[in-house]
Amino acid sequence: EGGLANLPEELQKNDDIVSKLGSARVNILMKTWRNPVVSDNYEPGSTFKLMTVATAYELGEVNEDSSFYCGGSLMVGDWKEPINCANTSGHGMQTLTEALMNSCNVAMMQIVQKVGMARFYEFYKAFGLLDQTGIDLPGESRGQFHNTSETSDWNEVALATASFGQRFTVTPMQMITMVSAIVDDGKLKKPYVVKNVLNADGTIKSTTDPEVLRQVISEETSATMRQIIESVVTEGTAKNGSVVGYRIGGKTGTAEKTDQTDSNGQQTNDKIVSFVGIAPMDDPEYVVLIALDTPNPATGTYISGGVMAAPTVARVME
Repeated sequence: EGGLANLPEELQKNDDIVSKLGSARVNILMKTWRNPVVSDNYEPGSTFKLMTVATAYELGEVNEDSSFYCGGSLMVGDWKEPINCANTSGHGMQTLTEALMNSCNVAMMQIVQKVGMARFYEFYKAFGLLDQTGIDLPGESRGQFHNTSETSDWNEVALATASFGQRFTVTPMQMITMVSAIVDDGKLKKPYVVKNVLNADGTIKSTTDPEVLRQVISEETSATMRQIIESVVTEGTAKNGSVVGYRIGGKTGTAEKTDQTDSNGQQTNDKIVSFVGIAPMDDPEYVVLIALDTPNPATGTYISGGVMAAPTVARVME
């Protein structure tokens, strides 16, 4: 802090120390300038189930009368171990709405099996998750998805885990743009920050108009998704995201940080918990995404998006 002039003279003459301090200063400044909303990747976890359900509904593979049985886990492909639901005792028989309300991994895996690898990937691409959003902010990156070549890791097991938002990454901006498309009549729009550029006298020099990139799902599918998403808050895992007097919808998420290891090279149990909230559900105008990186809750607190992130979104909405 304050630059080299604050150092004792003998340190100022030590080129090695000056170089190291200069590098440290640059690293601190870069972290300060970095905008994680557009620059950082994370596994979205169960918030991504919104895309899984919207895709299957759009393709006609599921509807409001569809039902799914969850016994707590499911065997998939050639994977030797069952893939668990968060509720390892199982949810039993569920409707489509209940499956999303319960955030059931088993139901999502059953749903995505109906969609298939090729169509799931096409919708993933159509929702803009393979590309930068193009927002007018510096340093935008994009997430990492499975390699879909013939020798890739894109297989039945990867499809199953992708259905509930694991083993791939997105940026928060990609995620929120995708959710916006699901609830906004199926239209994927290019996000922007600056609406008007003004002249010195306050008159408008230029205006940014909303740009629709493409229609990903139909208005009918979007309307159904809004109803289901609202039920997640009124009756499901996201009750902590409600605000009295307003129609709030949303989805919780808890994702493992699979790229984190300890000093012994073992994977840690670190998590990112999140909640995406939308309001008002009859005519959405606001989407709020809160993601808590490696939360350290009080003893006895259940680590989940519904318990930890949803109340924060509710306060923002309020």
